[in-house]
Amino acid sequence: AVGVGTHSYTNIFKTLVAVVMGGILFQIFLVGTLVSQTKLKEEYLFLGIAVPIGILFLSFLSGNAVHDGETHLAKTYHYSNFLMGRGEDDSGNYVYLEAGEAEIFNGTGTDYRRENGIAYGLWANVADFWEKSSSEELIKSDEFRGTNASSFLEYFPGAIGITAGRILGVSARMNLVIAKTMFLLFYIGAVFLAIRISPYLKMGIAFCGLLPMAMYQAAGITYDSVVTAMAFLLTALFFKQREQRLSKWETALYFTAAIVLGCCKG
Repeated sequence: AVGVGTHSYTNIFKTLVAVVMGGILFQIFLVGTLVSQTKLKEEYLFLGIAVPIGILFLSFLSGNAVHDGETHLAKTYHYSNFLMGRGEDDSGNYVYLEAGEAEIFNGTGTDYRRENGIAYGLWANVADFWEKSSSEELIKSDEFRGTNASSFLEYFPGAIGITAGRILGVSARMNLVIAKTMFLLFYIGAVFLAIRISPYLKMGIAFCGLLPMAMYQAAGITYDSVVTAMAFLLTALFFKQREQRLSKWETALYFTAAIVLGCCKG
């Protein structure tokens, strides 16, 4: 949190740091309280810790500072375009965006690895989050590093979120928050289910699911959120299958998770 920029930028940015530091202190108290409740099931312990951490990560209102963030963001926009029936003009290195989306996306590529500066720019104009989308005219994005190592399955939470935001007419900046929230909710829900399904190592799954990098990726626009969640879920189903026969819905979930993982980098 200190690295966010306590020594620079504007008062609103320093306020963000104060909020994050306060959130961290609250989180320390919350974790201590939850861990001491020995009767609390592991999945609810995970839920009580993961939700506040996820909210803290979302509060940065940043661009998409994950590995290959520009490519992941482009893919999410691309699959949203297809959901809206207008993705036929997209290519491996370009995606068509609304004007506000293009401004943010192109800036992400230009200011790559300057996350503090990107976050500062968004917070300095935080009122823009509440503006309505002003244009549906599509603009060709700047070129990004293309990849075919993905499918809709890895991006569907964010693609659905961006599509919903476009339909509702929210600003492009707010739409980023919606997409990240959808990825985060999917991750938390899948790991919660994995902990509940697994007959053993429940605390181990909860611990791994709460690791800082896992939570950071979960709150970003990246297929790592979906892939990591499916890996936890598939592992839990492996564990249960060693103890007893899977039910029909668990078998369906088993193959679904395997297919999602198989599509990644396939």
